Amino acid sequence: MPLYKPWRDISRLIADCIDLEFSLLGENVLFSVHENKSEKSKELYIINLPIILAKFHTHKSKFSNSKPRFIMFENDTKQYSKTIFDTKNKKAEETINLCSHFNVFNVSINLGGTQV
Repeated sequence: MPLYKPWRDISRLIADCIDLEFSLLGENVLFSVHENKSEKSKELYIINLPIILAKFHTHKSKFSNSKPRFIMFENDTKQYSKTIFDTKNKKAEETINLCSHFNVFNVSINLGGTQV
């Protein structure tokens, strides 16, 4: 099943930042990415995050009567990162650390005066 342009952009983001050999398939969009390799659990988590956020962006675009656009997706993910950055939740902290480690969503930007 061919991917629409917004999903190709998401696939390129994942390949550029996390896994050079990654190729997003339609089944990954529907069911996320699964592997039984425990040594790749952090990569799988951070690969699935942009997929989930892109699904949210697609639904948000649909209900606001606009087309999904990658630039708007990037803005949404930056806002998401800023929101979870200030929480004390362990999972949120781990997400920020992984995003920073893999340089996903430009989390290394200055968030609220604190460099991540």
